[in-house]
Amino acid sequence: MTTEDILMTTEYLLMTTEEILMTIEDTLITTKDTLMTSGDTNMTTEDTLMTRSRQLRTQIMMRSPQLRTDL
Repeated sequence: MTTEDILMTTEYLLMTTEEILMTIEDTLITTKDTLMTSGDTNMTTEDTLMTRSRQLRTQIMMRSPQLRTDL
């Protein structure tokens, strides 16, 4: 193998490594976006559950006055 062959192989390996690192970076960005979306979804779900809980509590208190003190 000549020095030129070694340099060409090294250049190829560096380019391949750069492509791999760019793919990893893209994957990390996608993962971050997914986690942020998941967090938003969890917050929305929590808000929905809290609203529903308040609605049910109100309905129960309206139907069963004796339970008002328990809730």
